Amino acid sequence: MLQGTLEAFTDAPLGERHKFEAAARAEAAVGLLDERSLFTLGRSVASLRDPARLPAAAEKFDSVRTALRVRGMDGLAGAWSLFYFNGRIDYFLARWAHGREVLEQALAIAQRWNGEGSIREVNSWIDLGNMCFTPRDTAGVRRGLACWRRAVELSAKLPTTFVNDPNVLRINLAQSLGETGDLRGARQEGIAVWKDYADHNGDDFRLCSFPAFLCARLSRALGDTASAELWYGRALRPYERNDSGEREDVTIIRESVGLFEYWRGQDAAAYAIGRESGRLRRQVIEETAPWLPDADALRFASNRRNVFGLVTTLAVRPHTPSAERRAGAWEMTAESRGLVLESMLARVRARVSAQSDTSAEAREVATLRRELATQVLAALRAPDTREQAARRDSLRTVLRHREVGSAAGAYAGDSITVAGASARIGAEGVLVSYSRFALYDRRDSKLLGWIARDTYAAFVLRGGESAPDVVELAPAETLDAAVAAYRKALLAGGDSPVARAAGQKLRGLMWDPIAPLLRGRTQVYVVPDGELQKLNWYTLPTGRDGWLIDEPFVLHRIASERDLFLPARATGEGVLALGGMDYGDTPESQLAAARPVTRSLLPSCRSFLEERFEPLPASSGEARAVAALGRRFARDTSRVTLYSGASAGEAAFKRDAPGRRVVHLATHAFFLGESCANGSAAADVLARNPLVFSGIALAGANRWRDAGPGQEDGLLTAEELAGMRLDGVEWLVLSGCESGLGQVQTWEGVYGLPRAAHQAGVRTLVMSLLPVDDDASRIWMQALYEAHFGRGEATAAAVKSASRRVLSWLRTNGRGADPKLWGAFVALGD
Repeated sequence: MLQGTLEAFTDAPLGERHKFEAAARAEAAVGLLDERSLFTLGRSVASLRDPARLPAAAEKFDSVRTALRVRGMDGLAGAWSLFYFNGRIDYFLARWAHGREVLEQALAIAQRWNGEGSIREVNSWIDLGNMCFTPRDTAGVRRGLACWRRAVELSAKLPTTFVNDPNVLRINLAQSLGETGDLRGARQEGIAVWKDYADHNGDDFRLCSFPAFLCARLSRALGDTASAELWYGRALRPYERNDSGEREDVTIIRESVGLFEYWRGQDAAAYAIGRESGRLRRQVIEETAPWLPDADALRFASNRRNVFGLVTTLAVRPHTPSAERRAGAWEMTAESRGLVLESMLARVRARVSAQSDTSAEAREVATLRRELATQVLAALRAPDTREQAARRDSLRTVLRHREVGSAAGAYAGDSITVAGASARIGAEGVLVSYSRFALYDRRDSKLLGWIARDTYAAFVLRGGESAPDVVELAPAETLDAAVAAYRKALLAGGDSPVARAAGQKLRGLMWDPIAPLLRGRTQVYVVPDGELQKLNWYTLPTGRDGWLIDEPFVLHRIASERDLFLPARATGEGVLALGGMDYGDTPESQLAAARPVTRSLLPSCRSFLEERFEPLPASSGEARAVAALGRRFARDTSRVTLYSGASAGEAAFKRDAPGRRVVHLATHAFFLGESCANGSAAADVLARNPLVFSGIALAGANRWRDAGPGQEDGLLTAEELAGMRLDGVEWLVLSGCESGLGQVQTWEGVYGLPRAAHQAGVRTLVMSLLPVDDDASRIWMQALYEAHFGRGEATAAAVKSASRRVLSWLRTNGRGADPKLWGAFVALGD
């Protein structure tokens, strides 16, 4: 029975968690294991790669091996898989000495029971070589190379299959030789592999590409540019002749060719190849991202941006880069920014256009999203069962395929050009596009690759001009540290000498170098990137006691350049305002008497699990004021709705938000981040569903732990918000602490409420980047609405007016000029 259970767990496509369950059951019954069961046990955890689970897996292996040694079974043939897979896990945990020991035992077992030259012996030699070579100590490198050579020798005697191709082992050996500095020996191995493939299959055979590519890189490292050029051509030949469709592979090679041309000083050729490689890279991301979960799609895109760095390098490093090159680098950045978000939006747009809110399928999708969010949060409270984890995986799969299926063919890249952007920002406009990119130095390379340093640049495009200026700013580590230091100083006291000094240092790194290029333009459109997405430019100090908000221009904050090209959309009608929530355990009398508090971001996972959302008394008055202003300015006053107390919950928001022009939420926001990844279940949740770790608290939020399946829990997560239909919403106002924060993704934005709102179709998100004071927030919001709806100011101008009004109120009331109180809020996407 045990054997049948193990094989059922191992062979069924249930995923890594269930293989781990199989190992746990086997450990519990170790006294019943026979040799066949030992093999099944090893196989059951063969594909475990999750760093959160590897230590537990290694501990489990150690305990099983100890039990086997006591029983005298550790030398039996079936124990090979235990030692072999234990060694593989040791490799991922960097337990070099222990890993070498268990792999040596695995090798001895394979040689004793299977004879010389078995596939088990070959695999043992390969992984022992990995274990010895990777730490890079001299003795280990020698031993590792010897192990791999033995694996190549034995593999050549076995029947050749795709999984047992001696040439694959020789390529690994060649690459390792190159990494140790034996470039000529490595190239000799690579040439031999290429020749073997070419002699038997022709030089346009697909497998000829990689050894040729390796030989090209080795030739470049040897300074043999003629041979490098020859081998790069051979690496591309299989794709050019056969049009094999392996776009990912050919893109990698073309990117390397571009870097090769840059290295040897052929900037024009490097730029042309880089632009073409960028086009191919965008196609790869566009074709792949829709089929991946959001978090996986973001990682996939993030790991494939090196070619964009080369093109930007060529636009900033020469003393006089041509206008054509500057314009091309800008267009590449603009076309490539937000690619993953755009693919997600395509799915949402397709679903929205194909369904009405009342359709059975739409209701089912909403129910599935709510259930997924509930189960993900439940996994934080206690270890979940195998059935719960399987249900989450099933829900993700169903939702992804529903959305991808309905969006087939819906994505079409916008035609984003410098000329188009220049026309859209107008004669008084200037667009400042920040970009975090990989900066290459042609003098700085390693043996088989290139060294790049993450750096910030700014493209400055003035309305009516045909090409932007490009300014290289600071290394990313320097600028990111300056952002963190200024935010820390702001939180401690934003009007202090320490904070002003930190702010002036930051301004000197990212604003002062581009300020002269504005040339008096009054409308400044800013696209932030990287850690700059956490910054409100207005809060940067100037002079002895001034701020950037005192300058005579208006800042427009947009998520990406493509926002300038969005078509006009019909807006909804009326206002929905929620405030003064009863979070679930506060009587009305206490709610009315509660003292003013900060709408604070919960600082840790423990706070989220153990503490309460405190009542916000001023938020009730804020929501009432917004509703009153809505009645003054709305065309249809029947579409102005106010909810407070226990009625201001998730159900009311989800029911009434679609179709409104303005949706206002005065409440707590939360972003938990990696602090909640304390256990295997939580780590799994965070990796797959980062949108669940940010959201807003609505009525009943303090009782979220008690919500049953299918019930609203009072926590509107970004995951749930992203699945709503809010296309007609002109403004979504999140009047809570740091509601604009989340997981920062270079070139993609903030993976939290801002991303969710964009995906749901919201045109402009008003959000906070700092903790906000309850009273100051109420004054700021009232000023915002009066400026926009009363005086007709555009969103960006209304934001500046509101901030200046609060700043004046603070000074009048002797409360200083702390930017936390007047500069916390920004508008994204106006």
